[in-house]
Amino acid sequence: MRFRYLRFRYLSDPLFLACFAIYWVHRWLAAHGLSCELLRAHLNDLICIPFWVPIIVWITRRLSLRKHDAPPDAVEIGVPLVVIAALFEVVLPAQHRWAIPTIADPLDVLSYCAGALGSVCVWRWYYWPATEVAAGQT
Repeated sequence: MRFRYLRFRYLSDPLFLACFAIYWVHRWLAAHGLSCELLRAHLNDLICIPFWVPIIVWITRRLSLRKHDAPPDAVEIGVPLVVIAALFEVVLPAQHRWAIPTIADPLDVLSYCAGALGSVCVWRWYYWPATEVAAGQT
């Protein structure tokens, strides 16, 4: 027995659109001095994975590297999580060529992981299997 999931909505996914809106609302609030330090420090890290994964899987689908329209699986979420955490918390802070200093922050990695876990939960709930089909059916 296997499940047929609702088609993943990629760039019109509600979580992706919510992250997009949250980013811009927070930018506006921060520009007007209406943001707290916690949000300024970690909000972008929290919404990073649910924002970038739909874009990545949409691109891979357009390039025919992704053969299905199911919600992102563990690999499609885990690989960007590891790459983003390694790049922004290990590689870039070790480079001293940037005009803006970058600092490794373990709490950023925790925020990336929380965003990934939250997006898995939301996508599994939202795209829960629409129907059950027998193994031989499509």
